[in-house]
Amino acid sequence: MVSVHYLLGLEWQAPLSLVLFLVFTAGVLIGLFGCSRQMLNNRRELVRLRKAAKQSPP
Repeated sequence: MVSVHYLLGLEWQAPLSLVLFLVFTAGVLIGLFGCSRQMLNNRRELVRLRKAAKQSPP
């Protein structure tokens, strides 16, 4: 068991494996959210380039 101390004296006790899993999951979600805008921009550009490639003569 590990203790996670919060502000104002709050404390949460949980198994170390659960705490590590939650921290890892939070990191993955924050990373995906942080790069989601770039991924959407890349997808839009890829669609635009594919349309341009289909319209141009070979």
